[in-house]
Amino acid sequence: MPELGFVSPDFIVDKSDDAIVAVSSSGQVLYRNRKAELAFALFDARSSLFAALPEPQRCLLRQNIDISFYQQMDLDFYLPYNRRFYLVSSYAGAAAVWLVFRDITEIRRLSRRLNMNRLQERLTEEFADIGYWQLDVSARRFYWSDGMYRLLCLPANISSYRGNILRRYIHPADISLYKQKIKELLSGRRKVEGVIRLMGDKQTCRHCVFKAIRTLVNGRDTIAGIIQNIEPQHCSGGAMVAAAGLAHDIKHHLQAVNLLVEHLPASLSDGAVSPVAELSPQEAILSHTRQIISQIDDWAYFVELEQGCTPLKKEIIDLPKFLHAVCAEYQILAAAAGRKIICRPALAHIQGDPRVLGRILRNLLNNALHYAKTRIILGNDSEHIWIIDDGCGITPDIQDRIFSAFARSSASSGLGLGLAVVKKLCDLSGFALRLKSHRSRYTIFKLRFAPHLISSQKNLQ
Repeated sequence: MPELGFVSPDFIVDKSDDAIVAVSSSGQVLYRNRKAELAFALFDARSSLFAALPEPQRCLLRQNIDISFYQQMDLDFYLPYNRRFYLVSSYAGAAAVWLVFRDITEIRRLSRRLNMNRLQERLTEEFADIGYWQLDVSARRFYWSDGMYRLLCLPANISSYRGNILRRYIHPADISLYKQKIKELLSGRRKVEGVIRLMGDKQTCRHCVFKAIRTLVNGRDTIAGIIQNIEPQHCSGGAMVAAAGLAHDIKHHLQAVNLLVEHLPASLSDGAVSPVAELSPQEAILSHTRQIISQIDDWAYFVELEQGCTPLKKEIIDLPKFLHAVCAEYQILAAAAGRKIICRPALAHIQGDPRVLGRILRNLLNNALHYAKTRIILGNDSEHIWIIDDGCGITPDIQDRIFSAFARSSASSGLGLGLAVVKKLCDLSGFALRLKSHRSRYTIFKLRFAPHLISSQKNLQ
């Protein structure tokens, strides 16, 4: 290697991964390693680096060499050449300038891709309302992204928290679901998902998709996941289902009013009474119109419950009295359809919301009335309420999706919403709903009350 008045760094050897060239002020190549020969075709001992480059790169290189050579200044600059991208470091010497060409094409490509991914993540978080979170299981330290602050309307001033603080912001009715999903992950399941409600600051309540996986991050046991706000879709979908459900329930009362109107002329002329012996046709019509108005109020209340805007109102319910009142409402429709509703109550009391329990039982009775052949039995014990009909039964393929919205059999003339509403209200109230059916023989729907909802005689006193 010639004496160029420059103390060469240790890495300037032929085996270096970088192309290294020593040039004079005129661009004459004084030294080049093997990489430089291949990259810039500097095979001739008298070759010029300026001559090896096209005009734009030649001007850029000459400008920087002149600065390094005459001002004895070390520089770093970028040089695109032959579909490659180089980071050039120039080191000023007494008689030459040393140029180190580091090929950063792949690094630059990966960096651009990474920056694009980061930009996409930020845009996704901002416009899709997605937050990323991560829980270090062993250290019990919780991390989350800026999207989580937006979802919860919190100030973004803390990057990590001790413990799992996500639980603080989950709606109380959804805590059990969240615990169940985390338990499934800790017991060995790789991936879980569900829908939960988050209660943030400013009294916000949002329905969110919850997805999580268990993995290793830097060798540490970690649960990582996303929370995505689906409130706009949920609200619009919930509003449509609520409107359809309202039409579904009002329809039955209108059918009863129609039956009474058909009997009205005869009853006025010959003193006959309505199908329900206790009421005149006029009184029965008035009763059902009041129920229609009450039904609209109930549906507004149910939507508020589902959105988490109002708490569930619990009181002591006398089941025998309650079941008799519900059965009385359906005597007209049952008599007109040639069916009989049998009420078999037992002495029992529970804590619950009468409006919610009433809607559950009415929807189940509507369903039973449609399919029963001769009779429907409504009964209870201290822990259950059941509704039995002797209808055609429900086939196994329908049973799998019977509680989904708009799910119905080919023989059904309904909207397929009654049982979906029942399932939703049972989840909100803490009731377990079970279905048992035998083709062409019977169908049984059974409500089971949670132990804390059953009122003992001691509590009543």
